[in-house]
Amino acid sequence: MDRAVLFVALLVIVGIIELSVWTSIRAYASPYVVGGSEIAQLIDSEVGDMIAARFPAAAVGAAECPNLLDLTERRSARCTVPVSGSLLRIDVLRAWDGRRADFQAVDGLVVLPDAQRAVADDLAYAYGETFNVRCLGPAVRVLPPKTTFICSIEAPDVMRRNLEVSASGYNGDVFPFELDGVAQRQVRILGREVSEQREGGITVDGRALERYVLGSAAIEARGEVRRRGLLGAARCARRVALKGLEHATCTVRVGGRTLRYDVRFDEGRGLVIDTQQAVEVMPVLRDIAAAYFERSRRTGGKPLRAQIDCGTELVLLVEPGTSLPCTAKVGDESFPFAFQIADPQGGFTIETPQE
Repeated sequence: MDRAVLFVALLVIVGIIELSVWTSIRAYASPYVVGGSEIAQLIDSEVGDMIAARFPAAAVGAAECPNLLDLTERRSARCTVPVSGSLLRIDVLRAWDGRRADFQAVDGLVVLPDAQRAVADDLAYAYGETFNVRCLGPAVRVLPPKTTFICSIEAPDVMRRNLEVSASGYNGDVFPFELDGVAQRQVRILGREVSEQREGGITVDGRALERYVLGSAAIEARGEVRRRGLLGAARCARRVALKGLEHATCTVRVGGRTLRYDVRFDEGRGLVIDTQQAVEVMPVLRDIAAAYFERSRRTGGKPLRAQIDCGTELVLLVEPGTSLPCTAKVGDESFPFAFQIADPQGGFTIETPQE
């Protein structure tokens, strides 16, 4: 082998060794070890109380963690939360800002009938039909990764069949598998040619596009837009021609607000219709916040009712990262807090100043 090549290889090996040694020294010099009881209290607040507030059928116990958690250099530690006789595993990591811990659910939480509604909403979005869904198994379960549960489904154009469903996280997120042999909603409404075109460009009928975005808006806010009768009229151009960098906009009235959908044609991907606005139905958020602040750990064990003030709006359209300030009054005390909107699907956390 050429001496120059050997020399370069030697330099690379030496560099890797030096980097490994430096990383070890830095970790040794700046360890990040936190008390398990402190982290368990945070998990009770951010995870356990949220599960109990969103899913009254779930019996939630106190989190348990090791005595010390070593989170140095992006290491993780594992804690558990008892939920209805099972243990929901939570991985704890140091946040990138270094100021607090991040929590990641290992398992998926499934709570009936919330899961049934979510599966029905997802299937309606995918296939454009109203599905009857009945899921098998216990009312509350903790689902390990890469496992599924079974739901029995039926729709006007779909004979009753069993469908596998997966779950992820502690917010009740479920993901039904695809239905073989059933046409997707986009194909049914916009046509196969428009739906399957991947190169060049397309022209879409505006009225068909209006029907499509109406169906999309109906399942926003976990289906509460449809269930609460908040869906208004849709507006698109009569003819939408798309290619290259061209975009079009369709609007849907939701609870008196105007929700905008971006319509474009991505080369190689085809037609894309999406929105970056999350729809938040405020009565739903207020109910969850009330249950959150009425937890006995927050009331000192007293049966106090929480009054939530987030303004008078019925619906808000917000972007991910938005903070919605509110106030909770529990007994004679008032607590400022905020809903932190996490994603375009409307996922959120409740944040209080002390946390």
